[in-house]
Amino acid sequence: MYRLFIYIISALVNLYSFASGNALASQQLPLYELSATINPEQHTIDGSVRITLQKSTACKIRTEGLTIARLLINSRETHPVQGIIDIRDTQSDTLIEIRYSASFAPGPAEGKGDLLNAAAPNCISPEGIMLLNSWYPAIDGLCRYKLSAEIPEHLEAISESETTTVSIRNGRKNIIFDFAHPLPGITLIAGAYVLRTEIFRGIALRTLFFVEDRELADNYLAHTKRYIELYESLLGPFPYKTFAIVENRFQTGYSLPTYTLLAPRSYACRLLWKRRLVTKYCISGSGIMFM
Repeated sequence: MYRLFIYIISALVNLYSFASGNALASQQLPLYELSATINPEQHTIDGSVRITLQKSTACKIRTEGLTIARLLINSRETHPVQGIIDIRDTQSDTLIEIRYSASFAPGPAEGKGDLLNAAAPNCISPEGIMLLNSWYPAIDGLCRYKLSAEIPEHLEAISESETTTVSIRNGRKNIIFDFAHPLPGITLIAGAYVLRTEIFRGIALRTLFFVEDRELADNYLAHTKRYIELYESLLGPFPYKTFAIVENRFQTGYSLPTYTLLAPRSYACRLLWKRRLVTKYCISGSGIMFM
């Protein structure tokens, strides 16, 4: 029998009920709508942003590393100052519109990245897409995000979301990710995955493994169900409608709302895959890793 270890990533002072998330959502948080077109062959992203601020809101939007094509604040054109858009205390509802582009060449070769490094590089390539930090104009603080991503048709993608809408046209796939709860930022992962979905206790459980590792799905789903049963009995209902286990080409190990991003089997088998299953249980923005 395998030995079980529990590593708590974020200390839980109080166990929040799901109502705590709803209380946050009811605050006057910015609505951040991001539409991104991603071209893996060119390693580029072209994006458009609409940020809706309520009256009496102040914020900073960071644009370092991005090329800003246009910036409108309530339909008036302006420009970032030293990579920052500084919005003072607004006297009325404010609409910020940004058009931008960026290039993220392939990062370190598989197996050469920095495991659990929060500064892992963004990457856009035909082999996969990993957008974690500073890939869009980033606003300080919590927002309500809505992401629309256009990618090649053969790729599958994941982001923080509970509902997705998919449409396909002319060899391109458009996915709308919607998450009804506040986030400090948003991520996007895409690759040539084999997608598997099962419904368990009203939760859509998904695995996204590369074709060479697709046989792992059964084991991961079985263990995920077991841990959900165990920790729901201890912590209460799972807070999200979906949970996905996603394999990555880089040595990542992240717990994010609605999904966990794991290192590739070629690296992780030496540490985890052969002996332990890693499940990251996200509750109220905290991650608990069970091994």
